[in-house]
Amino acid sequence: MAGEPFTVLVEASNSGGIVGGERMTLSVDGETVEETFVRVGAGEEAQVEFPLRLSETGDHEVTMAAADGDASFSKTVTVTEQSAEFRMFSYEGFEVPEETTVDRQLEIPVTVRNTGDEESLQVVKLTVDDDVVRTSGVDLEPGGSTDLTFLHTFDSPGEYEVAVEDLDPQTVTVNVF
Repeated sequence: MAGEPFTVLVEASNSGGIVGGERMTLSVDGETVEETFVRVGAGEEAQVEFPLRLSETGDHEVTMAAADGDASFSKTVTVTEQSAEFRMFSYEGFEVPEETTVDRQLEIPVTVRNTGDEESLQVVKLTVDDDVVRTSGVDLEPGGSTDLTFLHTFDSPGEYEVAVEDLDPQTVTVNVF
C-alpha cells in the first residue's frame, strides 16, 4: 500500500577463498535510492536489508545491482492506494528540524483529522528509519481534529528518516554538539 514501509532483503555469498566486498545499489524506476558496501567472509553468506517506502501508486521497477555488474536482479512492485479504512484520517503540520544534537529532546508536531463519517480511534505512529518509536491513540468524531506532539531523543549522531503514518519522511541530522 502507498506509504507503507517494506524491506528489500538481499543475500550475498562469497564462494571464494578470501574476504570479498562489493558496492550494492538499490534503484527504483532507474533512480538510485540507496547504496551500501557489503563485505562477506570467505565461503560465507550475508543478508543485507534496504528499508523502502513508496508513496506513488502504480508499478515500480525495483533493481538491486552490484557495482561490477556481475549480479543484478529486478522485480516489479505494485503500489496500491490505501483502503478507505486507512484514509479516514489525514495528517498535516508534521515538521522535523533539519538538525539537532544528541540527547536533545525534539518536539515533533502533527495534526490528526478524522475525514470519515464515523467516530473512530486511530493509533498514530512516529517512525525513525521505518521503526516505530512512539505511538499515540486518538479518538475523534467525524470532522474532528487534534494536535499531537511526539517527543523523541536521539542517542547517537547520524542522519535519520522521521515520519508520521503515511506522510513522506523528513531527514534530520543529529550532531554531537
